[in-house]
Amino acid sequence: MTKKILFFVLFFAILLQNVFAQGIKVDMSRYKEVWVERDPIKGINPWEAFWLKKNKKRRITQFPRNNPLFIESAEAEIIKSYYLEQGLQVMRVDSWSYKQRYGEQKETCPKDDCPAGYTLFLLIPRTQLNKAQQLGFKEFNILERNF
Repeated sequence: MTKKILFFVLFFAILLQNVFAQGIKVDMSRYKEVWVERDPIKGINPWEAFWLKKNKKRRITQFPRNNPLFIESAEAEIIKSYYLEQGLQVMRVDSWSYKQRYGEQKETCPKDDCPAGYTLFLLIPRTQLNKAQQLGFKEFNILERNF
């Protein structure tokens, strides 16, 4: 897993260096899929409320999450199911802790509506970008980000 992340970072670092050195603009709209992002909150997120509704005899403490800053396969399937019910086809789910993304774990406030300390990423068909934005996501473009 660590080797994959390192490869990903190195690949995009070289790509970004070439893009900015040559002044080339990359048209991301030509790709059929797009990554979207949002920062989950410390309280109950929509997919967690969806899971609670489907599992009436369970508590939020039983939600399948072993690491609060990392989306595991069981939670990814719940997220996909929730968004499919909202009309959004999710092809892949990923997450980055704030430390992975910004180089340090940013402090967040203790309230339920404060960020949980990680960013949720969904890979969706580009044709559904407007729907994702209506659901609180924004398009993620690695070329516009400072890591």
